Amino acid sequence: MSAPGETRTVRRLTKALIALVAVEVAVFALDAAFPPDLSRAVRSSPVALDRRGAWLRALPVENGRWRIRADLARTDRTFPVSYTHLTLPTTPYV
Repeated sequence: MSAPGETRTVRRLTKALIALVAVEVAVFALDAAFPPDLSRAVRSSPVALDRRGAWLRALPVENGRWRIRADLARTDRTFPVSYTHLTLPTTPYV
């Protein structure tokens, strides 16, 4: 038989979890119903190339921001994998 304090704690945690899931569902629904305006992302940064077609530099668009267009055909296939398989340091921080 569980103690009354444990039952109360389990109920609170259950209610908190239900509330968290409800908030996540609401945010997802609002994002699906009102997607962000991506018209600014259409414009990408101009790129300066050398005579062989290699990048020299990308030039910023408005407000000094860079918007580099990603091309899946030219993106290294190991790029997303390198971020999903990050390892934690084995030595503790001192």
